[in-house]
Amino acid sequence: MPSCINLEERFKEYRLGRDPAYFAEYGPNAYTKDPAYLIIECRSGHIFAWDGDLLAVATNRRGPIAKKLAALDCCRVRQEGEDGMTLTFPAESFDEVAPIIKPRRRRPPMSAENKAKLAKASEPYRFKAGGDGSRGPQNDQPRDKRHRGVSEDPDQQPGLSRRRGTREKRADAGR
Repeated sequence: MPSCINLEERFKEYRLGRDPAYFAEYGPNAYTKDPAYLIIECRSGHIFAWDGDLLAVATNRRGPIAKKLAALDCCRVRQEGEDGMTLTFPAESFDEVAPIIKPRRRRPPMSAENKAKLAKASEPYRFKAGGDGSRGPQNDQPRDKRHRGVSEDPDQQPGLSRRRGTREKRADAGR
C-alpha cells in the first residue's frame, strides 16, 4: 500500500498546519511528526494528503470556489455537503488547483540586515538590567507622574478629595 505524500518535504514554501484530528489522536500538547495529519492552510479551505500520489482539497463553503474546483478536469468530487466540498486531485495538478484555493505562503526568513535594523529601533524600549523599572523610555519622569491629572499633592488629585469629603460626611451623619 503506498504511503501518503509528505507535505512538509514537498511543499516547503507553504504554511502548514495540523488537522484537528491530530490533537484528538495524540493529545492537546503533543508534538509528533506525522505527515498524515499535516494540512496546507489556504484562504478558502485547506489541502491535505489523500492516498498515494493524490492530494485532496476541502473548501470552507459552497460557492464559486467549490464550483471552479469541481469544473477542473483533474479534480474528482469525493464529498459534497452544505458547508463545502472535498475533492481529490493528482499532486502534479497542484499548480492548477493552487490559484483557485489560494494556499498561504510561509513568511520568508528575516535577513541579517533587517534583524539589525529592528534591534536598533527597539533599543530604547528594551529591559535594562539593574534598573528598578520606574522610569519610562520616553523621558526620565517616573511613570506615575507622566499620567495626566496626577500631581504631588493627594488633595489635588481628581476624585480623592471628593471621596474624602464624602466619607467625612457619612461619618458625621452616623454620629
